[in-house]
Amino acid sequence: MSQAADVQVGQVEVKGARLHYEQRGAGLPVMFVPGGGVDSAHFAAVAQVLADEFRTVTSDRRGNARSPRPAGWTSTTVGEQADDLAGLIDTLGLAPAVVWGSSLGGVVLLDVLVRRPELLRLGVVHEPPLFTVLPDGDRMAARLEALAGAATGPDNTRTTMCEHGHEVLGDVFDRLPPELRERIYTNAAVFFGVEVPGLIGYLHEINTLTRRLGEVTVPVRVMASAEGRDQAVHRVSHSWLTASACVWTRFPDGTCPIYHRAGADRGDHPVHDPPGTLPPRVRRPSRRPSASQTRKRTTSAMTDIDMTAQQYTSESRVLVTGLDRRQVSPADDSGVSLVSTRMEEQFTGGLVGHGIAEHLRVTGPDGSDTFTGVERFTGGLGGRSGSFVLTANGQTAGGVVRGVWHVVPGSGTGELAGLRGHGVFTAVLTPNVDGHFAEATDSFTYWFDT
Repeated sequence: MSQAADVQVGQVEVKGARLHYEQRGAGLPVMFVPGGGVDSAHFAAVAQVLADEFRTVTSDRRGNARSPRPAGWTSTTVGEQADDLAGLIDTLGLAPAVVWGSSLGGVVLLDVLVRRPELLRLGVVHEPPLFTVLPDGDRMAARLEALAGAATGPDNTRTTMCEHGHEVLGDVFDRLPPELRERIYTNAAVFFGVEVPGLIGYLHEINTLTRRLGEVTVPVRVMASAEGRDQAVHRVSHSWLTASACVWTRFPDGTCPIYHRAGADRGDHPVHDPPGTLPPRVRRPSRRPSASQTRKRTTSAMTDIDMTAQQYTSESRVLVTGLDRRQVSPADDSGVSLVSTRMEEQFTGGLVGHGIAEHLRVTGPDGSDTFTGVERFTGGLGGRSGSFVLTANGQTAGGVVRGVWHVVPGSGTGELAGLRGHGVFTAVLTPNVDGHFAEATDSFTYWFDT
């Protein structure tokens, strides 16, 4: 494919800003949201490769690169950046789109995910800098603020961005093509002077974001490079987003297709390995991956989602007909205990049948809990009968249970063979002696492997 002949360049007006974008190819829309200092040029290579199969869209966030800085624009918020992204998707007719957001772009994507989920088919979040979810997060946020304060004047801004780039990317920053590194330096003044304060303000809204994320049924893939598994953004990706019922994925071979970061030998480690279990030795490729390798590595983020299958949505009610609680570990000095619950449930509505579930709960002294579990459903769905297994994750707070669940691929039997899907459930605890809820509501989006 010839890049010069196949790139459509334009600008979109969104809330007082002119946003530069580039489109390539045709088919399912795949959009890339750049992080701090980064712009559409950093995604051009991978967008060009994927344009053989998808309609790829890259853009410059407001005030960066070819999106001119609006007059009088001296501050921003994550919400404003998310509105810009939503405006691009709406104006270009991309919904529902697969959207990749990296670093600050990942935070922007999460905000769109909870406020405008209808715009997304799949969200891929790469290393979002939501530091305050970590025990030492306040120190990290303070460090970012200190860097922003030091970025005064062109020379200091360049030096500070170089320092920040090495802190975040290590020697990968030095391996960036010089022209892309220069673009980061050019965008640094907007990043430190305008965007960092907006990000720091958003870090105080993490609890709200976590709660709302648990109510979203759009599939989310959380990704991080194997190279940086000890870095803060890597720890954020795993410890918080996976606890928020997202699916953790590492790059095939540990390789990031955008920066061509070094890979880790795969061995027997599947893509769902948690941090700390990756092979310790890291090898560096002798050359950049080929176009076919880059396409394979990038599209692997979508392999659990059949983008061409017809999707359906059902609404169900779930009645708990039996509940057995067992203490796994009593409360310690923290007041936290481990409790196992076995439930028998009756489904009516879209799902008709019964389920047997086992949940493990981490219960706090105030009665709130975080749980994970499995369930086998047997019955009917959309005129088909059979069974399937699902995994569930959620939390109980303020007398309300909220969570999400995913069908285990390959677990469907009978006419439900090949079933895939994800759902969200909500229930209000009843004040009966058992302390369990009488009825829950369930929304289920599903499809079948083709």
